[in-house]
Amino acid sequence: MANSKVSQDTGDLKLNRVSKHYGDFCAVDDLSLIVPDGSFFALLGPSGCGKTTTLRMIAGLEEPSAGTISIGDTDITTQKSYRRNVNTVFQNYALFPHLTILKISPSVYVGVELKMLKLRLKMR
Repeated sequence: MANSKVSQDTGDLKLNRVSKHYGDFCAVDDLSLIVPDGSFFALLGPSGCGKTTTLRMIAGLEEPSAGTISIGDTDITTQKSYRRNVNTVFQNYALFPHLTILKISPSVYVGVELKMLKLRLKMR
């Protein structure tokens, strides 16, 4: 039986010449990106530019048409989503428009605030 444990790989997240096509439509075209280990990052851009598709490929919910995705020295391009040590938080709060982050999950709010405080202190 294949290893069913979640990957504990650490290191930079690397996308190397990643593309995603749906038939003739190109959602992501030849994207190369390095996110340093331990970083807190966001993808910003206009609607339809490939942000969600890129995050879905990193999470393992979509497989790239071309290119590789790795964490440290481990290629995770074809690794199952439940075995990847990654998380995604989407911007759309439409599921709970009447709730604030403090009402949904105070621990998420505190975790983000602590991470941001650490980053601010590091920058000094």
